[in-house]
Amino acid sequence: MPSIDFEDLLSQADRLRNNAQVDEAIKAYKEIVSLASDNHENFFRARAFHLAGVSAKEAVLSIDSSYYRDALNLFASAEEIYRTLGDRKMLGALYRDIASCADYAQDSQTAVNYFQKAIETLESTEFFGELAVTYNKLGLHFYKQNLPEQAVPFVEKALNLFKQDPTAGFFRSTTLLDGARIQFKLGDFEKARDWAEESLGWYVADHPDSDYGRRLAQLHGLLSAIYEELGDKKKADESYMSYQKLLKTFDPLAAKVIEKDLRELAS
Repeated sequence: MPSIDFEDLLSQADRLRNNAQVDEAIKAYKEIVSLASDNHENFFRARAFHLAGVSAKEAVLSIDSSYYRDALNLFASAEEIYRTLGDRKMLGALYRDIASCADYAQDSQTAVNYFQKAIETLESTEFFGELAVTYNKLGLHFYKQNLPEQAVPFVEKALNLFKQDPTAGFFRSTTLLDGARIQFKLGDFEKARDWAEESLGWYVADHPDSDYGRRLAQLHGLLSAIYEELGDKKKADESYMSYQKLLKTFDPLAAKVIEKDLRELAS
């Protein structure tokens, strides 16, 4: 019997997740869980549980969401295996993703608790990319609490940490997107534009076997608001059209989460 290429299966599921095909992605990750039945495949099993939880997170609109409950259950299954494996890097990443998921659900105390756990787990390691994006998401937590000034130092700390991990292009580009949202809220529309355009440049570059539709939608929506503020109606309209086109390809709840984020930006 031929061996299973779990990396390839995870990549296929990742493409669904990155294009906001929430239910299809969860299904694909759960299939990987069922296939990774041997002890030496435990890492893939944990990773699949973890990323299924991240997929469910993208459809969380409130603390009462069934996707929030599903995500927490999937994360708990991943945590159990990561602990058995002694995988500090993935535990730290998992705690960050639980915190971000709690932020989606407006479950602030859970978010704070897990950001603390993530930083405690990663701080003494050399996993600079994971630590950097954790600080970024902590900054985004304050942004979501309508405290953008408190968010800025965490994003700056993240961008400095990325200098120690030049391979973390995805995480850095995500941080630039989040930082652009924070700068928009602070009224620095030119800095917001520069960071959003730099982030967009990374996501539209050639990444074999990867597709980042969800991030592109977030960026085009953000840029439409930025260019509106800068008085460039043509670019604002172009960005908004790209945003709307992408939204139509997503699962409805995932699209609603992105639309909610854009509404909050302008509030």
